[in-house]
Amino acid sequence: MGCIDSGCSMIVMHRDVWKNTNTLLLPQEKTSMQSANGQRSFTLGCVRNMRIAVGSVSGLFQVHISERLPVGLLLGRPFLTLFSCTTRDFDDGYQELALTCPNTAQTVVVTTRPSVSRATGFRESRT
Repeated sequence: MGCIDSGCSMIVMHRDVWKNTNTLLLPQEKTSMQSANGQRSFTLGCVRNMRIAVGSVSGLFQVHISERLPVGLLLGRPFLTLFSCTTRDFDDGYQELALTCPNTAQTVVVTTRPSVSRATGFRESRT
């Protein structure tokens, strides 16, 4: 499973997902990552020019590989910027992403789903 994170300055892939890509990892290109809770860790390295495709839109990205990632693929600002991503947010937590290929000007619209399911079973407090 992947996740869009507009606050992330890079693209990061979990090591287990990377193993299935048959791409070369450059361990000398490790970088420090800081998570939302402030913890720091290092990536295992970087894969240069990894093709990431969404429908008919694709691009080459520098993808950092990590053992400590709660999702398979974290798509940060480089992904959103290259594809001139625009978003529409909905009350139910869903989002539409419009991604435009910089080479062909072709646009694909993708609907995402909330990363955290809505809580159920909670009762409203009455005071």
